[in-house]
Amino acid sequence: MRDTKPHRDDNRFLPARVWRDERGAVAVEFSLIAGLFLALLFAILQCAFVWIGQNNLDTATLALGEQLTYGTLPFTSSADVYRTKLCAGLQSVACDADLALAVDDIANLNASSAPVVDGTVNVGAPGSVIVIRSEAPAPRFIPGWTPMLRSFAVVRRP
Repeated sequence: MRDTKPHRDDNRFLPARVWRDERGAVAVEFSLIAGLFLALLFAILQCAFVWIGQNNLDTATLALGEQLTYGTLPFTSSADVYRTKLCAGLQSVACDADLALAVDDIANLNASSAPVVDGTVNVGAPGSVIVIRSEAPAPRFIPGWTPMLRSFAVVRRP
């Protein structure tokens, strides 16, 4: 007499067998979270690049202001002299055409936040307050997103 009871190995129970099979589950779970993990990693790296670039631009701008204050750099109307000194202090920020530098007498600045116009040099009279503003794009790790770094130094002309 033949047994008519269905066996577990029968094809009718194939979906249930596949559903219980857990081989490869870790690979599927990793593929679900890998995109989020990589996005978070790239965001952290981009933030680190922005932070390092901002610190570098701040340091170079303040060093330029100190050189003007202590007389190691003469006051001149040539923006190239100031740009060369600023570029000498930059390490992580590219010193190219995107770097904007403005040296203005504070009396000539309006109350609103005026954009940095590259090459503006107005050193004023002795004893006047000078504002050095610099602007450059941050080092980029994520394509399509380029934050701008801005820095300034306020010094008194001797």
